[in-house]
Amino acid sequence: MNEGRQYTRRYEEHIYQQVQLSGIEQVSRIEKLSFDRIQGILKHQYTQKKLRGGQELSDWDQRNRQTERAPKLSHGYRGH
Repeated sequence: MNEGRQYTRRYEEHIYQQVQLSGIEQVSRIEKLSFDRIQGILKHQYTQKKLRGGQELSDWDQRNRQTERAPKLSHGYRGH
């Protein structure tokens, strides 16, 4: 586990990959994590991937920028 992180690197990588396939809302329901918690994991993974050698980053970057502008709904989810 990274210092100051609640989850292992492997679990965070799993969450990142699942969001690429299914979206934040579905992963949130399956893993029983809040939207904000998953978004924090995604941001951390994004940063780690960027630092590991400047790899090209996935479409998540574009989707996340659009999601961040969306208004927050009262129950903590954004979107549809």
